Amino acid sequence: MFHSLYLVFALQPVSCVSPCVVGEALQCNNCVREAPDSGNCAETVETCPPEMDACAKITYPAPHENTFHKSCFKMAECLKLAFTQGLKVSCCNWDGCNK
Repeated sequence: MFHSLYLVFALQPVSCVSPCVVGEALQCNNCVREAPDSGNCAETVETCPPEMDACAKITYPAPHENTFHKSCFKMAECLKLAFTQGLKVSCCNWDGCNK
């Protein structure tokens, strides 16, 4: 009896609560400011391919301060970059989170 009850609970569907939406691609801000004096870049929103599960904003250290990159990333790669000395890295996984 116990085993049958366990199987009933184990086979129940699992629901996903927002912001987890199955089947929708992540959307990230995309912008590369190549030099501190280059002005603001034209920021766009990109739809990430399925293998890119994070949005990132990376700001570079001196002498390139205020130079940054925003785009889709793989979360694992983004988190690795966060350990790079001097880089300021933000990794997130909901639409538009890399403002």
